[in-house]
Amino acid sequence: MAEQKSLKQPKLFDKIDAKVEGREGLKTVWQAGKFSLFSVVAMLIQTTLQLILPFIFDRMTTPLPGWLSWIINPGTLSPEQQALYVVAGVVTWGYLLPFFLSNYAANIVTYILNKKYTFKSSAPRWHFVLYFILMTLVIVFSTWLQGVCFGWLGHFSIPEWLNRILVMAPAGLLQFIAFFVIQKILLPEDPALAKTVE
Repeated sequence: MAEQKSLKQPKLFDKIDAKVEGREGLKTVWQAGKFSLFSVVAMLIQTTLQLILPFIFDRMTTPLPGWLSWIINPGTLSPEQQALYVVAGVVTWGYLLPFFLSNYAANIVTYILNKKYTFKSSAPRWHFVLYFILMTLVIVFSTWLQGVCFGWLGHFSIPEWLNRILVMAPAGLLQFIAFFVIQKILLPEDPALAKTVE
């Protein structure tokens, strides 16, 4: 069987991992630190997609289905935003998808990174399925939150591209806390993987 090549974490991380091993409080703080570093990766992915995806989806004028229309209140959008994103009183997919897809992409990448490097877990695949369900719930809520903030900021003279970046802050904080707790629970440490740093 051929040996699998994979990315290794920096040696400094290995040293810190070894020092905090067995000291649960410090270990959790260190995991939160590594989680934060990977959250920066998520932010870069999400920011890039938030700026690119509107070029693709702004032309989508299909209104959201009734069961999903609650997620964005058209009244929170500025008149310019309403002209672009509201059809027959309902927000369109073109408005929602950039927020939703950028969140999904960023959080799937960071789940994989955190599983391997932050929590050193070999959790079964069904944990990812459960994570995906919980992630969807958090993302739906944070997408709603981003939509409310985006519409509110649209009433000020802020360029739309900057508005899209600013609304990521409250949603990002909510996701950081929720996903750290969820991943800490769903990605239990594998002792065999943890020993590789000793």
